[in-house]
Amino acid sequence: MLFFARQPIFTVRGTLYGYELLFRDQSNLAAANIQDGSQATSEIIVDGISFASAHSGARTKVFINIPDELLRSEILESLSPDMCILEILETVPCTRENIAVLRHLKSLGYTLALDDYRGQRGVEGFLDLVDIVKVDFQSAPARRLAGISEGLRKRGVTMLAEKVESYQEAEWAGNAGYELLQGFYFQRPELISAKRLTPDAHTKLRILYYLASGRIERKELFALLSYSPQLAFRLLNFVNSVAFSFREKIDSIKQAIVLMGVDRLRRWLSAMLIADQSHTSDTARELSILCVFRAHFLRDIAASSGSPYAEQLFALGLFSTLDAMHRTSFENLFERAFLNEAVKKALISQEGDFYPWLKAVLCLETGNIDEAARLFAALGVFDLREIVKKYRTAMTLASTFHTFAETL
Repeated sequence: MLFFARQPIFTVRGTLYGYELLFRDQSNLAAANIQDGSQATSEIIVDGISFASAHSGARTKVFINIPDELLRSEILESLSPDMCILEILETVPCTRENIAVLRHLKSLGYTLALDDYRGQRGVEGFLDLVDIVKVDFQSAPARRLAGISEGLRKRGVTMLAEKVESYQEAEWAGNAGYELLQGFYFQRPELISAKRLTPDAHTKLRILYYLASGRIERKELFALLSYSPQLAFRLLNFVNSVAFSFREKIDSIKQAIVLMGVDRLRRWLSAMLIADQSHTSDTARELSILCVFRAHFLRDIAASSGSPYAEQLFALGLFSTLDAMHRTSFENLFERAFLNEAVKKALISQEGDFYPWLKAVLCLETGNIDEAARLFAALGVFDLREIVKKYRTAMTLASTFHTFAETL
């Protein structure tokens, strides 16, 4: 299971400004127990934003904690600068290198926040760059906080009062010029949990091999994602989250790649590899062969019949064994997922416009050729020889991919 917490951040007028996403370790859900800051932040980038978005407004901003070791990686650039605020942790040293990185991120349009400011020296370089400064209201008495606040007001930054625990503290913050408020007085961090969808070890190796090659193209990325139902599922959730906030729901893997762009997708894949470095599933490999076959077969047979839903049917096949892979129901898997409604309906309740396509494939797999032919004919696919040909081609494709992956 994945565990995150989110804590709301309000304006002094009482409107919701955004959420801070916080990593939670399964061994201690009440507090952050972070042994690897990069992995914790990567978990949030890959999956946490998607899960939090399911319960947030479409334009809600997200604060993401950035540790020192992750600040200098390109992974952060997989996030949307319009919706994600990069929160520089107090453990990040204010070095020339880090200042240069922050200046670059700011040039790309990212909003920067400095966490846990207590008036300490040595962070002036950060203060010159950040847009938001979070002041710990439990770190000093009121007189000291007044001096800190006065100094920040002169800099013209947005001040955020964190760890606000009473009405009096919230009132004081508003009078002192703070625009944003966060703390237990408003709401404790809300726990979010969801089933982890982890790409199998062979697919991870293939991704590593591909990213290391330096020759990354949109067509190759699509092929790579086509062979990993777990990864494709997570990508669709991510691209439909507040990290992007596209007005229309994205339900095609190809569309997600086009909209996300090769560079941003490469960074997201890198974050995924870090986040999943200690999680693999041996059983997922065999089931992934089956769903990869179904995805390619359904897309090809639908395209040959002139159906306009070839890409959606590809997703249907690709996600058709996720319940068995992760030993949970499709209802649980799709509770917060941004998928085509016809795909969801086919997998959850075995009905709807897309289900006959999946049922026809299942009949082929069990040797019920007559029923498969009847179903395909009703869908406008009449040539049985063409069906068999595409069936064999798709099965060879799925098997060949995993055979190749084992040689990497």
